[in-house]
Amino acid sequence: MSNQETKLKNFETLNKKFLISELMKFMSIIGNHKNMSGKEKKDWVLLKLREEMDFPDVIEDLIIAIIDYVVLVDKGQIKINPKIKKNFFKCC
Repeated sequence: MSNQETKLKNFETLNKKFLISELMKFMSIIGNHKNMSGKEKKDWVLLKLREEMDFPDVIEDLIIAIIDYVVLVDKGQIKINPKIKKNFFKCC
């Protein structure tokens, strides 16, 4: 079994809510830092998530997409149901 296959198998048992919770926590922490570019903030969030959990590269692509969409929602460029935003995007 390759390293990526092992990571994927381990990720299957990971609590997905924990991943999202940690992602939102780190985005909230770094979000107001004006001296960092969006790319630097995204890299920092990924670094912190990697410190918390071991996930396969394919999941990193998904996390990057989630970060991008959360930022768009936060900027008001994507409108979602306010009830969903209140319950799911607690950082925004």
